[in-house]
Amino acid sequence: MDEHNNHDTVSAAAQKTEKQQQLKKTQKTFQHRIQQREKDQQQLRAAVEFHKTAVEDSERIFNELIRSSIERSHSEVIRLIRDQEKAALSQAEGRLERLKQEINDLRRTDAELEQLSYTQSHIQFLQLRDKLEDIYKEELKKISDGVTFTSDVPQTRNDFLQLLLELHLVERI
Repeated sequence: MDEHNNHDTVSAAAQKTEKQQQLKKTQKTFQHRIQQREKDQQQLRAAVEFHKTAVEDSERIFNELIRSSIERSHSEVIRLIRDQEKAALSQAEGRLERLKQEINDLRRTDAELEQLSYTQSHIQFLQLRDKLEDIYKEELKKISDGVTFTSDVPQTRNDFLQLLLELHLVERI
């Protein structure tokens, strides 16, 4: 099989080895993406906890405002903050769910790639090349179309207090 009418040929075993090396590189890419998505998931969970803490801090601040006889403003701002909290938490939970699904999809694809790497038949392995290229192209498109998490929600206590002041001023106007 290595020679064919004086043409240069590559043995099936050599081509399989080359394709297996490409497969291992692809698997490393998937594993890196899984790790990155898990990191994103942890960061998003931390953001959810931050928002929960921010709500507790805001309630304490507003109790001080009540003592200053600003009850009407207090109830309006609490409602606005609750609405924002619900929206932010809903967005974060939706993003967490999408990340969870993406991680599951990546793990499933990684498992398929792992299974393909152990194919014993050289010819069968080479026939799977098209499937590997399709998987690679699909994942590359997902990477390029990736969504990043951004938020206009205050990230620090001072940012939150500034937003509160702006809301209070808007209420008075």
